[in-house]
Amino acid sequence: MFSVIATSDPQTEQLLKQLRDIHLPEPTGWWPLAPGWWIIIGLLIVIIILLIARKFHQSRKERFSRLALKELAVLEQTSQKNWLIELEVLLKRTALCYFPKVQIAQLNTQEWINFLIKHDDDIWSEQSLFTLRDCAFQDPEKIDDIHKALLLKQSQQWITKLPYLKESIGSEKNV
Repeated sequence: MFSVIATSDPQTEQLLKQLRDIHLPEPTGWWPLAPGWWIIIGLLIVIIILLIARKFHQSRKERFSRLALKELAVLEQTSQKNWLIELEVLLKRTALCYFPKVQIAQLNTQEWINFLIKHDDDIWSEQSLFTLRDCAFQDPEKIDDIHKALLLKQSQQWITKLPYLKESIGSEKNV
C-alpha cells in the first residue's frame, strides 16, 4: 500500500533518523479527585454521622427503660413480701427518667393512677390499676399469681413503651 520512496538527500535522511515513535500521554490518575467525587464523599460522611448520632440517641433514650426491665425481671423472680410497693416505686422511678420531676414527684396515689391511664390506658386493666392504687394498704400475698403475672406483664409493656410515649404525647400537643 505504502511505497517507500528512497531519497538520497542527506538532509532528508538526517531528519528521518531524528523521527521517533508516537508517544501516548501518561494515563490519567485517579488523584486528585474531581469535585463531584468530593461532594459524594462529603454527603456519605454526613449520612454516616447522622445515622450514628441517631442510633446513639435512640440507645440513650431506651437506656433507662432497659435498666428498669432488668429490675422488673429480678422483681418477678423474687418472692418478697413487698413486691407490690417495689413495683410501684420502680414504675415511678422509670417515669421520673422520662418526664419532668415536678410532674411526677408531686403526684398522690390517685393522680399517679390517672397519669398511668393518661400515658397509655390500653395497657392497664382496671383490676391492675386498683391494685396499684391500693398497694400501700394491700397484703401482696393475697394477690393471686395470675393477677400478679398480669400486673407484671402490663408493667413490662408500659416500661417498654415509655420512651416513645413521651414523644407521642409531645406530638399530640403540637397538633
